[in-house]
Amino acid sequence: MFGKIIIVLIALACTSVLASDATPTTTPSGEKRVGGLHPFGSDYVKIPNLTHYPFANPNAPQGGEINLGWMSSYTTKNPMVIGGFPLPGYWLSVQTLAESSFMPDDSLTAYGLLAEWFEVADDHRSMTVKIRDEAMFSDGHPVTADDVVFSWNITADPGYNPAVRLSLQEVESVEKLDSKTVRFHFNAWGRELPITLACQVYIFPQHIYGRPGTSFGKDFNDFNLVGSGPYVIEKDDPSAFVTWKKKPNYWGKKLWHQCGRYNFERITYKIFTENRTLREALKAGQIDVDDVSSAHDWACEFNNQQFTQNHIVKEEFPSSRMPSLQAFVFNTRRAVFSDIRVRKALEAVFDFESLNRNLFYNSYVRQTHFYMAHHLTSEGPAVGREFDELMSLRHRFNKPESGEICVPKDAVIYGFRRADRDMRGCPVAIEDRLKLAGAYLDSAGWLYHPEKKVRMKNGEALRFEVLLSQGSFRRVVNPFFENLAKIGVETTYKEAQPPEYQDRLDKYDFDMIVRTFYPSPCPGVELYSDWSSSSAQTKAGQNMCGVQNPALDALIDSIARSGSPAETYFYAKIFDRVLWSNCYFIPQWYSSVFRGIYWNKFGHTGYFMGEAFGTYNAYNFWWEDSARVNALREAIQKQTPLTRPKPMRLWENSEAQH
Repeated sequence: MFGKIIIVLIALACTSVLASDATPTTTPSGEKRVGGLHPFGSDYVKIPNLTHYPFANPNAPQGGEINLGWMSSYTTKNPMVIGGFPLPGYWLSVQTLAESSFMPDDSLTAYGLLAEWFEVADDHRSMTVKIRDEAMFSDGHPVTADDVVFSWNITADPGYNPAVRLSLQEVESVEKLDSKTVRFHFNAWGRELPITLACQVYIFPQHIYGRPGTSFGKDFNDFNLVGSGPYVIEKDDPSAFVTWKKKPNYWGKKLWHQCGRYNFERITYKIFTENRTLREALKAGQIDVDDVSSAHDWACEFNNQQFTQNHIVKEEFPSSRMPSLQAFVFNTRRAVFSDIRVRKALEAVFDFESLNRNLFYNSYVRQTHFYMAHHLTSEGPAVGREFDELMSLRHRFNKPESGEICVPKDAVIYGFRRADRDMRGCPVAIEDRLKLAGAYLDSAGWLYHPEKKVRMKNGEALRFEVLLSQGSFRRVVNPFFENLAKIGVETTYKEAQPPEYQDRLDKYDFDMIVRTFYPSPCPGVELYSDWSSSSAQTKAGQNMCGVQNPALDALIDSIARSGSPAETYFYAKIFDRVLWSNCYFIPQWYSSVFRGIYWNKFGHTGYFMGEAFGTYNAYNFWWEDSARVNALREAIQKQTPLTRPKPMRLWENSEAQH
């Protein structure tokens, strides 16, 4: 989350209330009314003196179009239904009460989007929200309190994505105070509850989706999406494309954090089933911008004349975002992965160094923590209060007599875990790690059968399947499988088509998958959906590891209820130690930059919004530059080079115009 906030004059807010069609109930004693939210309260909400984001140009030319690629067809126009794939670009149409800030010096704040102001009560048991008078749906109907109440109530529908309701389980109810004001009531205090509620719940029009006899799962998909965002569907084909057309009268275009954004008349997502086909479409001019995740493709593919002549630009964009965590995820619901010694053995034989050298051109870094940020991690043996907290958790939750160890001793001793490094951080040869893995499996009762060349226990072989969603990952999996075979572990992989893949994930019907986690720089309620025991059996949930660890549950509660940055970050460090030491996943790698390719026909401010990738920056902040378009057309005809644009850079805090 990101942000600086505009404070709304109380006099104007009061005028709006007095002019409404209902008399509000007594307003609880609360914090000041502000135009945004911060996890630690309104005192942390800054007042921006900005007319627009530095990445945006309020005078950018309007018009033109941008074509983006999208992998896999969509099956639903309902962005929040369980199962299926929502249409790409739905976020251009539906909006929330608040939007996370893009400013790097205030990334935890969210600005009011549909909401004009927020007021969180002193006792944190309620939040009052005023909807902007000018907020409008695409069919011309104003956004009202009824729409907010309706949109919250449908989150309880069995077909609604359960991760949203799980992260907002402390929201007790919502009441309409007047036509433009609502109050949410909380049954407990959650530090991030107000900001999560404001940023995660899409506001749908009740007059469209709440008509008598309609159902959430079916009727949301019967017609084009109706929302309050800047774009509407112009035309679409679920197997080929979705074209979004800008609304000329978008209600929010004068808000400072919307100013200078969404400059294209049309945004089209073209649908592909293979990444190779998408790349060829880009080279043919059918796609304008694409993000590149493959290090091999980045190093080897984009070197033809189109790139050397700068008709297409290949650029590494700077990142300000906390690194995501890509990992092989163990489904600990499976008996084979319930023993941490088995998980440690498999991690030991994953040879990242060899992959990075031979496949990735040494372009990646490996995680040593879940949170790759100094304020959320600690190194070496725990000391002081961290030691006391870890020992308390061990005393409360470890049950050695039954073999249930929720807080391994490694959490106290190391602070990080990497099987390819020793205690001093020196590399450990793969040959030694193969021996270590064998010892782990021996201790877990999985003994090597010399004739069958496989590990056996109680007459069963040690085997598992990796469920993949893309074929390109085979080259990563195969070297891993070769090392596993050396220690007697049988493995297979299954490449599932998107519908089957999602269905199996929803049912937790897999042994191992590749998954990317996105740790927050300010941990909070998102941990409930990813790591809490209550989410482990939630249908279509996010707890893919199947973690049911009461020590982690206690830490998540402490993090979510912390009232200050210091307390939050303290418990996050403990959480990082306990999660990492339990070996629920095998960390893979991350890149410190965003990689992208784009046709040399766009204008931009020269600044890159480093919290997101290239295509997100492109449709949010770039524009079609007619001079560049003409120069590109001529250069292609004459096969002459173009000048390469200057590399984009991050906006520095010292440049902020406050």
